[in-house]
Amino acid sequence: NSTPNANAGENIEVNTDADCETASYVWTCGDCPEETFDLDGSGSYDDDGDDLSYSWTESTGVLTFSNRWGPVTEATIEEQVATYGVDSTLSLEVNLEVADCQLSDNDSVTVSYTCTGEAP
Repeated sequence: NSTPNANAGENIEVNTDADCETASYVWTCGDCPEETFDLDGSGSYDDDGDDLSYSWTESTGVLTFSNRWGPVTEATIEEQVATYGVDSTLSLEVNLEVADCQLSDNDSVTVSYTCTGEAP
C-alpha cells in the first residue's frame, strides 16, 4: 500500500472593501462583507487507486466549510471589521488531510483575506 498524495490546491487571495463615511472629521466604516470561495483538493490521488477520504481544517475558526469531508468545498470568511484607509489582512492556513484507510498525507493552502475601509 502506497501513501496517498494530498494536494490542497493553490494559495488564495481575497480582497474586499467596506464603505466609510466621515462626519466631524471622524470616519466610521461598515464591515467588509462575508466572502465565500472554493477550496479544491481534487488533485489529490492514491497510486494504488484506493478510495480517499478528505478532511479540511483551519485552526482559528474564522472559516466555515460547506463540506469539510469532500475533495472540493466552499469556505466562508465571516464579516470583518474595517478601518478607514487601512488594509487589514488575515492569513489563514487551511489543511487538507487525505487518507486511504491505512495511510494519510497532508497539504496546506494559505488564504490571505484583505479588508480595506474606503470612501464611497
